[in-house]
Amino acid sequence: MSKKKLNLSLDISSDNQEEINDSTCLKKLKKHKKVSSYKNIYNINQKTSKFYIYIIIFFIILILFLLFAIIIVNFINKQNSEEPLINKSFQDEYKDSKEYWNMIKEGILYDKDKKYNLKSNPKISIVLPVYNGEAFIKEAIISIQNQDFKDIEIIIIDDKSLDNSVKIINEIMKNEPRIRFFENEENKGILYTKTRGILLTKGKYTMILDDDDKYLQRDAFTTLYNEAEKNDLDILEFKTILSKLVLEKEGYNNTKKEDTSIIEQDKLKNYLFYNGIFGIIEKNDFNRVKHFVKTELFIKTVKQIDSKYLNLKINYYENYLMFFLLTRNAKRLKKINRIFYVKSKIIFSKDEKISYRKQKRIINGFNLSCFAYLNFVEILFYQTSNTFEDKKIAFSQYEKLFLNHQCRSNIQNQEKAVNIGNLFLESQYITYEDKRKIRNILNKYNKNYNKNNIQN
Repeated sequence: MSKKKLNLSLDISSDNQEEINDSTCLKKLKKHKKVSSYKNIYNINQKTSKFYIYIIIFFIILILFLLFAIIIVNFINKQNSEEPLINKSFQDEYKDSKEYWNMIKEGILYDKDKKYNLKSNPKISIVLPVYNGEAFIKEAIISIQNQDFKDIEIIIIDDKSLDNSVKIINEIMKNEPRIRFFENEENKGILYTKTRGILLTKGKYTMILDDDDKYLQRDAFTTLYNEAEKNDLDILEFKTILSKLVLEKEGYNNTKKEDTSIIEQDKLKNYLFYNGIFGIIEKNDFNRVKHFVKTELFIKTVKQIDSKYLNLKINYYENYLMFFLLTRNAKRLKKINRIFYVKSKIIFSKDEKISYRKQKRIINGFNLSCFAYLNFVEILFYQTSNTFEDKKIAFSQYEKLFLNHQCRSNIQNQEKAVNIGNLFLESQYITYEDKRKIRNILNKYNKNYNKNNIQN
């Protein structure tokens, strides 16, 4: 009995031992598989990580390469587009001008198959006031379109033209999205029209093109923009030429070299003027230069002009007024020695000239011009700062006008002259000698004015 029990117990224990051994092996097997699984996962993760690292390195290298390429391209463009443009030789300048001028006259567009869209914030705004300009307006617009600088807007304001100007503009607009066209409700004059155009601009810089004038040189806008940006300029001044001289080599070359150093604010008050035989008169001939102006400065300046002057239909001397005030607001001005602007010059025969002069007398053209000049002088007096220099220059225009000009014959102008003269007499910034001149003028005009009133 005991033996059986013992054997039975041995059998049970042996079975247990086998079970234990099997369990241990199973655990070891599972453990081995788990370890192998971990190793496989680790190897896969390691390979995946390496792949992603290689991808990241590839993109970093690609980005660095692109940045390097952009820097090189910008450097090359800067070398090719900025410096050589400012320093063009006379021969190249003249040759390019002739080519550009002929293309404009023939109505040829460089990029006739391309359309350049109007951006919400263009870099350059061109203000183009129009009045009865059907003979010139198409060429004026082509001279803008053919520029190699394309990020522009063209703001055209028609001052109630009586000819086909509007029809021509509408036809051009079908293929030119960069034109923004506006019309005055009534004829308002050039000062009002230009001012309205300036207040509508959205570009960083602004220029004005008269409807019978044109831009010259395909790289004009590029040169002006690059130079203004490089030197942080408020005003960049460039040269003009009369249309009859564009194709004449000797006439084209007849441009004296100017000082191209930057003029800061403290020297701008003396920039326009020098001591002459009639006192201080303008040094800068606005008929021979045009301006590339920072838009915020232009807008600030025209807002200083009282609206009562804008409603006088002033058609003369508005450039004198605008750019005199600009120099009082600007911080940095520079000139460049290149001709970028063509002023139309109508050449009359002897008979045509006589007829033209008679017509100007009929419409009282000279008197309108004088009246505009007088308003210009009055604005100078009110809008300039209370300094001797500014009041003296305002007086110098007054002196020049009435001591050496035919504006003295018109009653309306005499009345205006008397009112302005009284302003100067009350100013502490005018010298005793200047006041003596004013009194002599006023005594003369007061007599004439009173005599004419009695006769009427």
